[in-house]
Amino acid sequence: MMDSIVPVPAPRRRPDWVVPVISIGATVLVLAILGGGLLLYLNLRAISVEGDITVTPASGCVVSPGFDDIKSGAQVVIKDDSGKVIATTTLGPGDAIGAGCTFPFSVDVPRGSDFYGVELGRRGSVQYTADQLADGIHLTIGG
Repeated sequence: MMDSIVPVPAPRRRPDWVVPVISIGATVLVLAILGGGLLLYLNLRAISVEGDITVTPASGCVVSPGFDDIKSGAQVVIKDDSGKVIATTTLGPGDAIGAGCTFPFSVDVPRGSDFYGVELGRRGSVQYTADQLADGIHLTIGG
């Protein structure tokens, strides 16, 4: 009996483009996941606060004596529940509405506090929760 020799086929060679394409695809996928996670983290870590303060009485946007600390460029300070300053911004240009003047502001505030103090000029602090900040702040001072 004679043994027959069966030829073994040569292993198939992978095309040269397969490894680079898979590597690039995996890299793009990882970067997309990391980038999306970073954006989600940043959105969860900050509260975008839009607000304004209306001063009455005012003629145009010239406020009455005693309210001269509330004007365009005046500082708005946000503090956490321990009293630490965590964000600042300034009042924008006033908009005359009726017998008052409304000054807008916006600022991103880090999350993580039970409540937040908002100070305008020398008026002291008004306390808000994170949800209240996110809903917007609308203050009125004067008559």
